[in-house]
Amino acid sequence: SRVAHAEGLSGALHDFLGRLVLRSRVRREHERMTENVAQADKLAALGTLVAGIGHEINNPLSAISLSIEAARRVLLPLLQTAWELDRASRNGQGLSPPELARIAQTLRAGKRALDGDRLLDDMSTATAQIADVVADLRVFARSDPEELPVLVDVPAVVDQAVRLVGRDLARKAVIERDFPDDLPVLAVPRSRIAQVLTNLLVNAAHAIAEVERPMHRVRITARADAQFVAISVSDTGPGIPPDMIERVFDPFYTTKPQDSGTGLGLSISRSILRRMGGDLVAESVLGEGATFVC
Repeated sequence: SRVAHAEGLSGALHDFLGRLVLRSRVRREHERMTENVAQADKLAALGTLVAGIGHEINNPLSAISLSIEAARRVLLPLLQTAWELDRASRNGQGLSPPELARIAQTLRAGKRALDGDRLLDDMSTATAQIADVVADLRVFARSDPEELPVLVDVPAVVDQAVRLVGRDLARKAVIERDFPDDLPVLAVPRSRIAQVLTNLLVNAAHAIAEVERPMHRVRITARADAQFVAISVSDTGPGIPPDMIERVFDPFYTTKPQDSGTGLGLSISRSILRRMGGDLVAESVLGEGATFVC
């Protein structure tokens, strides 16, 4: 009887451990699928930004191309003069009066040298603009669920999101920022908070495209108290009906056209913020616009 009892306990323990292993596998699979969906939503958001980002990169690229051609015209005569002087010096040969007059005229044209310096500055500025766009895009390349918190300056991360979405928004609305000078920094995963803000701005761009107004506005506001920082994104789109305020956070629920979103952005954004200890809520006056506060 003791043997049978021991065997029964062993079998029960084996079944219990089996259930634990199964639950652990299901939980890990659920977490993996959640991260995959979050990454897919980031890529979908990136797809909506591609056209604007192309302009953001093409403009400085055009500036660099034009500056190179202008620099060629300005700098090549100076380089040619330096080469002739070096050749004459190495060969111990004198230069004819016409050659000396031409060289002296080139060297006296200080404006040429200043123009060359300005052109190089323009190319350096344009290159830095492209580097900024590439750095901003890295937000969408990260898929590390264990990204560690870092100290994040709120105006800086808002600027990053605006640079990504701003060209599309700027064609439709005035972008306003309202931040107090004493706004504290946040200890959060930077790419996650940037993803949320980018999603909210993309949604604002879609919302204002649905309504004709003399002037649209998208306002980004930040406020802080002793414990929390609240960031809000307001638009002057059509607003959200009261009975749909909470439904907009349901996965796959969307009021946009089929090719304008996955219906996952707000759901994932709320999940991201709740994992950080925050939340995402919506307020709206139907016909006047909507505000999302995180």
